Amino acid sequence: IGEKERVWTVANGHPISRNVGPFFEIPHAEMYGEFFDIPEPDVLVFVSWFAGGDVFRSGCCWQRGFGRVFYFAPGHETYPIYQDHNVQQVIINACNWAAEHEKPDVTFGHVPEPLEKLNGR
Repeated sequence: IGEKERVWTVANGHPISRNVGPFFEIPHAEMYGEFFDIPEPDVLVFVSWFAGGDVFRSGCCWQRGFGRVFYFAPGHETYPIYQDHNVQQVIINACNWAAEHEKPDVTFGHVPEPLEKLNGR
């Protein structure tokens, strides 16, 4: 119904919240509410409040193996949410966060075993 969404930053020191204030508002958004059946996030970065009173975990981070996953709820095919500078900043930060971490040296499609393991140590 195009409710106002207030996105609260709840992990101020997290790289995804860099250059984003304590909250920002989206004038018209599609409302999401809890219960949201997802695994417990490793880090909850954003929580949304909607004008109708609902709240939603709207920015969640997970580390899975060598990969990083960020779920960000704001966005809609009808409302111009992606034009909001705060939303754009979160997406930029999330891309940088997901790309910037230690990765193994991959050779021929696999991660090489440590020499100690190969030599039976």
